[in-house]
Amino acid sequence: MGKYDTNLIDKMKADVEIPKVVDDKLEEVYEKICLGEVKMKQTKRGGRRKEDVLSDEICLLREDSQQGKYGRYMKYAVSAAVLLLVLMAGGGILYANPALAKDIPILRDVFGNLEKIRDEAPYPEKDKTAYEQIAEYAKPVEAKENEESITNIAEDEGISLTVSDVYCDGLELYFTLSARVEDEEMKKADFLYLMRYEEGDEIPFLGGQIYVEGTNVHSNVLTLKKAEEGVYVGLIRATSVGGGFKENNVVNVTVGGISAHRVPEKEGEEQVGYKMVDGDWKLRFDAKTDTSNNRIARPGVEQNGIIVEEVIQTPSNMRIKCYVKSQWARKALVFVVKDGNGNRVDVESGGAIESTEDGGEIYEISLAHSQADQFTVWVYDKNADPDESGYPPVIAEIPFGM
Repeated sequence: MGKYDTNLIDKMKADVEIPKVVDDKLEEVYEKICLGEVKMKQTKRGGRRKEDVLSDEICLLREDSQQGKYGRYMKYAVSAAVLLLVLMAGGGILYANPALAKDIPILRDVFGNLEKIRDEAPYPEKDKTAYEQIAEYAKPVEAKENEESITNIAEDEGISLTVSDVYCDGLELYFTLSARVEDEEMKKADFLYLMRYEEGDEIPFLGGQIYVEGTNVHSNVLTLKKAEEGVYVGLIRATSVGGGFKENNVVNVTVGGISAHRVPEKEGEEQVGYKMVDGDWKLRFDAKTDTSNNRIARPGVEQNGIIVEEVIQTPSNMRIKCYVKSQWARKALVFVVKDGNGNRVDVESGGAIESTEDGGEIYEISLAHSQADQFTVWVYDKNADPDESGYPPVIAEIPFGM
């Protein structure tokens, strides 16, 4: 017997401690196999299916471990065998039970990576989406084993897209989207743009398609920024229009192409994509609405034909609904909001969303996140002649508190 064989036998006799992280993962896999949640597609052996024999062997090893026969210290040969069985089972799990594969995120801490990207950027973007607040209330996306149409992962053309966390405050819906790319050329990108094709068009449009069943929404450009080699992340936002989200929502995301871009080397250079991959990525997942952390105020205060009817303050944004009497309908009204300390709250979007029977209009203004309690809304008429300061005149100044 050679020296190599002797050393191998000595190793097989030795006690080896299984690291806790591996031990925890083994226990998780044991549980799924023993409960019959995992079925591997294997051939028969001796009148019994290999999957049944393997499951029995793993369950027996698990029982021995729980009874203290092995504990976290196992003989090298036994631990290697168990790890081999788990790896073999893992192969079956990923193919026979896609729901379990979807539990494995591309990145462990997507929100942490988003904050890191923001902070390390040469010109950090203003945190209008309040990553910290959204991360606090976001929930992991749950795949449904019995519904093939519900999936938080999509793969095509060597690119995998995964939705890992989702948060809906009733007005806005956010979800984390990660991409893993295998193409070496695309790995050189600083960010990826998700594209969409519309019927009859051969040229893709910027942004994927987001459709929330039962709710009219618009979304921002779907951009994913580089987090590590071959991995890109983004926080995607869908805003409800003309009404809030339902209690239970089904979100559909369709991507028809992915475009790779680099940050310009020189200031002033245009950002031009250098590679586009056509494909078909479809994601469909559930999103429950959580309004428990929202604050609502209904001031009902009128000034010069403008009424602040409702204000909703959520952990990620604010939304103000105003009634505008007929005298101001179809005018170029501009809304400015400041908190009690005089700090301006950025208006992200706003405008008339519907007409009323008396000839007036309902305006809806979406603003960035603010934790203040006191606010004032200034309304300007851009169609009017400038005042002595050269600015459009203020037609209403309405204070309110949350």
